[in-house]
Amino acid sequence: MRKNLQTFKVLAEKINTGGFKLLAEQYVTEFQETKAVLREHYEERRRCVETKRDGTRCRAWAVWGAPEQKCSSHLYSKRRRADEMTDDIRQEQHRRRAPTCDCSAYEWPHRQGNGFCQSPSEPIKKCPTPAGKRAPGKMRRRKINRILRKHGLKN
Repeated sequence: MRKNLQTFKVLAEKINTGGFKLLAEQYVTEFQETKAVLREHYEERRRCVETKRDGTRCRAWAVWGAPEQKCSSHLYSKRRRADEMTDDIRQEQHRRRAPTCDCSAYEWPHRQGNGFCQSPSEPIKKCPTPAGKRAPGKMRRRKINRILRKHGLKN
């Protein structure tokens, strides 16, 4: 309690004598130094700990929530070539994909509950686009861009 009172008196004297600006500058520099130290510590904890093939440390960010402090390229196994794919691997990859729905909302397989599909209940309405055709938005955008290029309004 006594120490706090002394600190308060020193602060009051500095404020009264015009030392407030100096005190504020000291506080700002201390805050910036602390912030820089914390940023370094944070980056050190978030960077990948693995080394690259050339022997330098990996500078990528580590994956959030991973028990090891590794980036995605070091944490996950490499992509397989087509000749390395076995039936078991294909089945596992197929199992991990989002389930498709074949209700009457669309004429093609689609994800459940998206757009007009309200799976497992009946769809809101039926999509007018036939299967195998592009979405109307893409075709319209292409036509507009073609017209703009024809008249020199777009490169």
